[in-house]
Amino acid sequence: MTETMTEIQFPLVAKIMIKGALECRTGLHIGALSERFVIGGIDSPVVKDPLTGEPYIPGSSLKGKLRSLTERALNKKLRPQKGKEEIKMHWCIDPRDVEGCEVCRLFGYVPMGDTQAEENKMPSALYVRDLCLENGNEIAERITSPLKYTEWKTENALDRVTAASNPRHIERVPKGAKFNFELIYNINNRNAKYFGDDMKTLVSSLCLLEDDCLGGHGSRGYGKVALFIEKVTARKAKYYYAGDNEKKEGTEKIIDYREKKKALLPVSEFKKELPELVKELEKEGFLRIGNE
Repeated sequence: MTETMTEIQFPLVAKIMIKGALECRTGLHIGALSERFVIGGIDSPVVKDPLTGEPYIPGSSLKGKLRSLTERALNKKLRPQKGKEEIKMHWCIDPRDVEGCEVCRLFGYVPMGDTQAEENKMPSALYVRDLCLENGNEIAERITSPLKYTEWKTENALDRVTAASNPRHIERVPKGAKFNFELIYNINNRNAKYFGDDMKTLVSSLCLLEDDCLGGHGSRGYGKVALFIEKVTARKAKYYYAGDNEKKEGTEKIIDYREKKKALLPVSEFKKELPELVKELEKEGFLRIGNE
């Protein structure tokens, strides 16, 4: 008996890279496991680069927050993950609904239950890089905390009957810390026609994030951030395979908002620029399947 394998193809059309900056407007806490217990020490440390000791924001934290905000804002139905019933998130039950779903199309779709066939999967169109600290030297010089790049915040939980306190020590990235970010949207044969819609969804969620919080303890004032766009770079698949002496004209487009606007562009202003950006990329063939 011969087993038939289903061919699955998502040919790359182009990559759209969005670079910018994330600035902490209040202290930020994205937790890491504590390696050791020290009496009177930090109870909840932040995640840090093991080589430099600088705090960073994992791409998974930003992407997960954007997905969660998008699901809530678009009122998507939440369902338990298979094998992890305590974790609920949105995924389409019918694979035929995936291409029309803003969440599954942008953030990826792995079918659950009886629809786990490989051909039903939709790879994430959005990649989110880890966010590295941009102004570490400035923070290290200005901060008065005994910690090099972060602050030590003490909080108390009070017993409502006895008034006994239970102090906890939380590490935070301080207000004013700036991180570089890069978002990559991969255009393929299945999502090319939805590029404009997906970009609108993504940027709308970035705007929503500014009025929400990133990381833990947001209800207690942590995690307010501001987002700014520096540059958008579009590259056709052909760009990466053209030799040094081959013609690359028309395979790359760079829009530098720092140069164009003489400053980084607030994400709310970038949202206003989107229709023109999508129109330009479409006109120059970056959304065309089999582009030349």
